[in-house]
Amino acid sequence: MALRVGLEQSAYEALEATSEVARAAKLKSFSPNARIVQEGDVESPDMSVKAIVKHVLVIFLLYDAAMHLLVEDAVVAETQIDQNAAVTLNYGCYPNDFYLLDYGFVVTSNPYDQVELSYDVFLYESEPDIFCYDPDLVTAFQVSLGGPDIVDGRLLAALRVLLAADPETVGKHDLKTLMSLGTEAPLGPTVEASALRTVLALCAIALQHFHTKIMDDQAVLKGEPPLTTQLAVQFRLQKKLMLVDIMQNLSRRIKTLAPEKSTA
Repeated sequence: MALRVGLEQSAYEALEATSEVARAAKLKSFSPNARIVQEGDVESPDMSVKAIVKHVLVIFLLYDAAMHLLVEDAVVAETQIDQNAAVTLNYGCYPNDFYLLDYGFVVTSNPYDQVELSYDVFLYESEPDIFCYDPDLVTAFQVSLGGPDIVDGRLLAALRVLLAADPETVGKHDLKTLMSLGTEAPLGPTVEASALRTVLALCAIALQHFHTKIMDDQAVLKGEPPLTTQLAVQFRLQKKLMLVDIMQNLSRRIKTLAPEKSTA
C-alpha cells in the first residue's frame, strides 16, 4: 500500500476560510479517504485498510511512549480502497507544533500555524506546577498571532479599548465586533492604526527573540542536514515566515485605513 503521509499543498491552499461554515465546506471538498485513530479495535476485520503508524524518530520516542501507552495509531479507510492505491490522509487543521510533536513533520505555509505570546513570564516561572496541570489556565495567560484570525481577538479587543479616547464609543460595540479583524475600523481609523501598529511591534519583538535570521535557517536547509536538524530548522523557519506575513498583512491594512472606513 502506498501511503501519502503528508498534507497536500492544494488542500491547504483551499483552507483560507474566515468562518466555521466556510472552513467546514472546504474541508468537505478535500474528501480524504482515510483517517487516523488512536482508539478502538485496530485488529477488527471490518477495517478495509489498516496500517500501524510507526514513529521512527528518536527525538520523539519518549513523547510517543507517554502518549500512546494504552492505544495504537492506525490509518483507517473511510471508503473501499483498491490494493496499492494511494491513501490521502487528513491530519486536521492544527499549528505546526502539533504536527511536529505528534507526527514528526512540518507543514510549509501552514495557514493554521501560530505563535503564542505570554502575558507574564515571571508568573509561569513562579508557579510552574499549576500551569503544567491546568491547560485552560495557560490559555488564559496567552494570546496568539497567526492562524485564520491573524490576530487573537482578545488581544485586538484589548488594544482597541485601551487606545480609545471615548468610552461611549466603545460601549456602542459588542465584544464580537471589537475582537474581529475585518475591513472596518469599529473605533475609528486612528485607534485602529494604533492598535495594528502595536501588534506589528509585538511581531517584531517575537522575531528578535529568535537566535538566527531567516537567511541563516535557509542556508542550513540547503546544506542537507540530518533529519532531526532539518525538522527543527523548518519548524523555526516557518514561525519566522508566518510573523513576516502577518506584519505585511497588517501594514497593508494600516495603509488602507481612511475616515470612511470607520463605523464609530
